[in-house]
Amino acid sequence: PKVMSSCVGRLMEKEIESLGKLKKGRGLFILGGAKIEDDLKLANKWNRVLACGMFGQLELVKRGFDLGKDLRKFRNVTIGKNVVFPVDFAFEENGKRKEFRSDEFARGMKILDIGSETVTRYVEEIRKAKFVFMKGPAGFFEDGRFSFGTNELLKAVSKCGAFSVLGGGHLTVALDIAGEKLPGLEALKRGSDN
Repeated sequence: PKVMSSCVGRLMEKEIESLGKLKKGRGLFILGGAKIEDDLKLANKWNRVLACGMFGQLELVKRGFDLGKDLRKFRNVTIGKNVVFPVDFAFEENGKRKEFRSDEFARGMKILDIGSETVTRYVEEIRKAKFVFMKGPAGFFEDGRFSFGTNELLKAVSKCGAFSVLGGGHLTVALDIAGEKLPGLEALKRGSDN
């Protein structure tokens, strides 16, 4: 009998088609983590970008705040109007999570997560999306006080029903910590058990 060396099923065809949208800049893109250079390369290629992680702090840097040498060099970068920046952030004060609006930022605060209002706005965007690409965590998720942003965004992505792609090792660790499951991965796991 003749045997095909490979075959693509209908689901995989749909996934390949959806990944093609990524190249065309369609969908919702959530860019976080600490690799700002990567985020900048990607941000201007897509039509809708939600900024978080260190990338989300660039708006403050562009307004003249010094958030350290890692961000200082990005003071003069051009960022398109397609990028949505956080409206609030979280920092640590006396061992507790405190939040402030981005227009209330004070020198000396170390940003560790996006704030609740930003999470609410971003979750709404995720719910409406047909395709979601998320790269990097929203904050310092390894510390439970600052895992809120990352966890809530991951929950929204896992429940939105959109085709979704997660990138970055830290984000997959965060997904595990958050206890969230992605339907596509679960289907693959079930299939490999048979």
